[in-house]
Amino acid sequence: MNFNKFYKSFIPFSSIKCFASSIYFVFLIILILILIIQSCHSQSSNSKIIYDTIYVNQKKPLIKLTVDLVRVDSAYGSFIGDKMIDGIPAFVNGTQTNSRWSVEGYPHCAIFYFSKIVSIDVIRFNLYKGDKGFTNHIKLYNFSDLIYEGNIGGLLWNTIHLKFYGTAIFLEVSAPSEEPHGITNNWIDISEIEFYGYD
Repeated sequence: MNFNKFYKSFIPFSSIKCFASSIYFVFLIILILILIIQSCHSQSSNSKIIYDTIYVNQKKPLIKLTVDLVRVDSAYGSFIGDKMIDGIPAFVNGTQTNSRWSVEGYPHCAIFYFSKIVSIDVIRFNLYKGDKGFTNHIKLYNFSDLIYEGNIGGLLWNTIHLKFYGTAIFLEVSAPSEEPHGITNNWIDISEIEFYGYD
């Protein structure tokens, strides 16, 4: 047997160990690179989700809230409190609708109930002859807390801004308008009240 030939063709154990170490090192480097790429992708994805969530919350539009029930302390004839939430304003295409809450004298009040807790940012009032100066001074309460006081405004549609959170809002119509253009009258004529916010 040619031992010299056999010896030359034999790969020493130390060479095999060195080759295995090299393979392991290359595999380890590849694994680290994969983990780094995945980590960067994950961070990028998470940042986008957070940004989108903040953007959506900031741009979330107000919605018109549904009033479950309205109660008033008094009304003139068929001009009852429910007329304020029936979706029909005082005038449609210039024609009077007779859809309004009407009552003589001051003060008078109404309570608007919601079926669940709501957040209100805007209230719109449609007034019968509001553009003629027939408007009122009001107070709005969240239970016993006064949250708004002032004149409704001198237009057919008037908007007020406030912060309300609860299930019922109390309206007190306390006097005629105190604005210079307001006409002193002894009647309350509110055609529509619309509440905007979040439920």
